[in-house]
Amino acid sequence: MGTALACEAQVPRSRAACGAICSTRHTLRTIHPSMDALHIAASGIRSAELRLAASAHNVANFATPAFRPLRATQSPVEGGGSTVRLDRAPNAEEVDLMGEIFEQLRASIQFGASLRTYAVASETRGSLIDLLA
Repeated sequence: MGTALACEAQVPRSRAACGAICSTRHTLRTIHPSMDALHIAASGIRSAELRLAASAHNVANFATPAFRPLRATQSPVEGGGSTVRLDRAPNAEEVDLMGEIFEQLRASIQFGASLRTYAVASETRGSLIDLLA
């Protein structure tokens, strides 16, 4: 919204002077929410990275005596995106290697999807900049 408001301030007030600028303003309002997609995708990439790191840590230490595995809990963030909270298990426990493999696969899929979202949002932003140039 900040970008749309900043651009709106540059739009002439008279209807006759508006012309193509008015069209650009409406396009900006339509496209601007995708700007947030960059931040949402980046948070998804970071969340996937943390989940993968926690799982890799657990797998690397599965044979360590009295090991307390890390638990990654992903949560949505208001306005879009996600965050991950890492907690250590309260007691020593055996690492579920099969479960960790599936966690790594899920994190990998999330990483790829978030990366693709970031790329599309970046392309959209580039097209918007070209449109306004």
